[in-house]
Amino acid sequence: MIKQTKAQGLSMSTIVLAVLALVVLVILILIFTGKLGRTGQGIDTTRDQYTGQNCEIPGTPRTCRIGGLDECRRQGGTVYSGATCPAGGVCCSV
Repeated sequence: MIKQTKAQGLSMSTIVLAVLALVVLVILILIFTGKLGRTGQGIDTTRDQYTGQNCEIPGTPRTCRIGGLDECRRQGGTVYSGATCPAGGVCCSV
């Protein structure tokens, strides 16, 4: 008698899942090796624009006032002495 054995095979869903996992892995490798350096440089450039030394920072109530200290205080604001205004004046938070 000849003994017959049945072959074990991978299901189609297992093969598709393995191919998708490989594609995702390749994409992640490309992102982290090729783009990570450029992304870090972009973050540094953006961060430098919005440090505490600049007066007008988006999301804060600070604005440059040409009128000076009296104008800022008359409107109930606080003067930031450490921040600079590109057009002159004082940095005021109202």
